[in-house]
Amino acid sequence: LPDTIEELIKFHLLMFNARTCEGHTPQLEEWLNGYFRTHVIKTSLQMPSPPHTFPNSVQSFLRSLVSNNPPLGHTLLSCLTVTENAQYLLNNETLQLIYIDCIDTSLSKIETEGEE
Repeated sequence: LPDTIEELIKFHLLMFNARTCEGHTPQLEEWLNGYFRTHVIKTSLQMPSPPHTFPNSVQSFLRSLVSNNPPLGHTLLSCLTVTENAQYLLNNETLQLIYIDCIDTSLSKIETEGEE
């Protein structure tokens, strides 16, 4: 299989596994699929300029996924990261902040439980 088809299949399998996560909707999956096709593997006919920013609903879903299923969440965030283009720095930072938010939330829960 060509690399782009293989990557697309892997992405669809990840999204299939993510369907049980809180916050998943068909529209959200469609948005992520469009982002992946347009900006990561560049199979869309649309020119990816400028890159989309991640809507709050997508960020919330990704945060939930990382919190509830870290291996799946990490793999999906890695798939959405575009490393070879400086134009995507803001988007990549947004994805990295999802990890930080999840760590902060976990630490807050630990502190709260420790106080009780």
